[in-house]
Amino acid sequence: MQLSVGTNFDDELLHRIKDSDVKLIYGKLSDDIFGGGRPTMALPTISKGDLERHINLAHKYGIEFNYLMNTNCMDNLEFETDFNRRLFETIKWLDKIGVDWITVSIPYLIEVIKKIAPRIKVSVSTFAYVDTLQKALEFQKLGADEITLPEGLNRNFELLKILKKNLNCKIQLIATNLCMNACPFRFYHANAQSHASQKGHISKGVTFDYCMLKCTEKTLRDPVEAIKMPWIRPEDIWAYEEIGIDSLKITERMKKTDVLVDIVHAYTSRRYDGMLNRLLNFRVKEDYIQPKHDVIFESDKINKKYFLKSRELLFKRKIEIDNNKLDGFIEHFRNKKGDCRNLNCGIECRHCYIYAEKSMKLDEVTTKDVAEDIAEILEKVCSGGLFDDNEKIEMKWTENERRFLEKLLEKKPDFVKNSARELIMMESEKFALAEKREEVLVRDIAKANLVTVPNEYREAYLKEIENLGIIIGDD
Repeated sequence: MQLSVGTNFDDELLHRIKDSDVKLIYGKLSDDIFGGGRPTMALPTISKGDLERHINLAHKYGIEFNYLMNTNCMDNLEFETDFNRRLFETIKWLDKIGVDWITVSIPYLIEVIKKIAPRIKVSVSTFAYVDTLQKALEFQKLGADEITLPEGLNRNFELLKILKKNLNCKIQLIATNLCMNACPFRFYHANAQSHASQKGHISKGVTFDYCMLKCTEKTLRDPVEAIKMPWIRPEDIWAYEEIGIDSLKITERMKKTDVLVDIVHAYTSRRYDGMLNRLLNFRVKEDYIQPKHDVIFESDKINKKYFLKSRELLFKRKIEIDNNKLDGFIEHFRNKKGDCRNLNCGIECRHCYIYAEKSMKLDEVTTKDVAEDIAEILEKVCSGGLFDDNEKIEMKWTENERRFLEKLLEKKPDFVKNSARELIMMESEKFALAEKREEVLVRDIAKANLVTVPNEYREAYLKEIENLGIIIGDD
């Protein structure tokens, strides 16, 4: 089984995975005229020269490069004269610098690539939602060399066998995404992400992730959803090889090199003795590259305080799944007739519930609190309160409190200071209001700063604050 992994454009990553099952890496410029599956603010910043050098190094290690052009909407600009010319020029440039594959969602782009850069192979993105044989055959006729199926098909072995039997192109499955099995937000989410990395788009590389918040809230309120999500364990790769699946895609290209290497090694060795959630796209702050805070603060289209708060909440889905207790889980699906997406889940079938009970660990109090915090933000989004400047209470900050805040910020890296300041101020005001005060105190700031302190430094921070005579506890 071939592995495809997202690159964070750290050359060290290539060196450390060169002897693994990874035969292809994928990625893109943080913004281009096409857009892709992740917003500019979350992607590593690279130049065109960086891209070309990274591709050359990958080739040195025998690894192919797949450039993501998987937007599912270009505002119809692809048929506007100037934009169309730039589109053609970009594809020709990608061909020139040695790109091996291009991933697309828009059918038109398959035909364009095959005409002007026939050397390049085309992979159809999961955003295209190819979920039937007839749809797959049409994409194959257009020239697709590979189809990445929507995650919801990962456990539909009956359909996977039909597709493999009737298609000549390769079939790829995504192993590590955390999409709901029958996600109602899928197309909306793909569209939002597509626009959020398009150069010149009004979003300016930033998107408020309503869809991810909804998904995270649902998982927190009903944790069995984390088992229903159609991930693929390293130990279960054999079941997909058995029916001829060609490749597994490993996400996430915003993760740090050490984390990506660990994930690759787990899927190469086909064994992992830790918590499965560390291989999947559960948001763990220390695993991820810092987002582009300058992009966030340049945007004038969002409420920055609530935007930053919403991002923090996405990293608080503290659910653990003991991978060793999932042995045998896949057998139910291998022998199953029909599609889980058309079952009354939990009533007609409780397979996932049984495995959730024996494999999952979570802090019920924290889980409930985070779900409530997300619900509060979503309520503001849906009622318009998030965008209503009139709802703000003017909080009092004395010079003493502002000096204390700046002293805390001195210890933080420059690239996070602006976002940390916004977040700490918002949390401080929230603590003050909870005590029916309109004045922020030092203890509010000290407590709010805990939100931005990594877990491994919390104990030291609490001792430091205690030495200053400030007792805040560790909530």
